[in-house]
Amino acid sequence: MIVYHNQVYMEKNNNIVACIPHELVVEILKKVPAKYLMRFKCVSKSFCSIISESLFIESHQKSCVSEFLINRLALTPEDVIYNFSKREEYKDLACPIQYLDQPCFQDLEFMQSIHSLVCLWNIAGQVAICNPFTKQNVFLPYDQPAEIYGTICSLGFDPTTKKHKVFKAHIENRELRYWIFTIGLDKSWRQIPSCAKFYPAKNNCVYIDGVIYFVNQLACNIVAFGVGDEKFI
Repeated sequence: MIVYHNQVYMEKNNNIVACIPHELVVEILKKVPAKYLMRFKCVSKSFCSIISESLFIESHQKSCVSEFLINRLALTPEDVIYNFSKREEYKDLACPIQYLDQPCFQDLEFMQSIHSLVCLWNIAGQVAICNPFTKQNVFLPYDQPAEIYGTICSLGFDPTTKKHKVFKAHIENRELRYWIFTIGLDKSWRQIPSCAKFYPAKNNCVYIDGVIYFVNQLACNIVAFGVGDEKFI
């Protein structure tokens, strides 16, 4: 679809779009690559409303997941982040994601990805959430305690509220502490009380159907965390 700058053409174009059934417009927009989808929000109020709906976002993210696996390859002297295609015809293709190779992300040395979102963090507790396809990012609140180290993060999704959450564990003043942050809702980290004592292994967690599974370094077992109720299972 071509978006003209001339107001007359814009009005004619919007009239044409209005003649297309809503369900068909939704299906068409689902096929648009994420990096171009943000441009379509400017076409009309209807397009902006559709693209902003949580159900549409979830459906579009699932289609991205079926095609791409985002991974990070650490090299010397610098880190390089790649986007690996999962399509069979492109199984050997590794394409750098230049968006994540920005100065603002250089101090964030660890990465996890689900639903085309990338969680970047460092051992000091700084955390950023990025979407390399739409080129949007947000840095989560950071208030460095006097004595903190060993931060481990994991990105999860609550299928009920359709919200992504970040789980964070770190050692503060010689005590293990755990925090949760709901993206797009919370203004600050919320501490998780009375949880099982465990310390997740670095780069050894996986999210599956509303649950984050961690490898516990303290007991050499698997610990499960429910993203929805924010409790250890």
